Amino acid sequence: MKQPKIENWPIDWEKVRQNLIAIKGDFDFQYFVKAIYIEFQSAFDKDKILALGDKNPDYSKFPGFFKKNNP
Repeated sequence: MKQPKIENWPIDWEKVRQNLIAIKGDFDFQYFVKAIYIEFQSAFDKDKILALGDKNPDYSKFPGFFKKNNP
């Protein structure tokens, strides 16, 4: 599955990859998503994140895919 919008996000994907590789032990899908969003360039301070959101509803069409590939 490819989403061109994700590919254009202002994120250092190499840093995301390194952060995920550095994790000791298992992590869940929620942590995986947070690891991506925390690297997203934002005009807002990220010291106290209260909520994460995405305006791209296409991602919500594939919950089975995400659950299957991220048990």
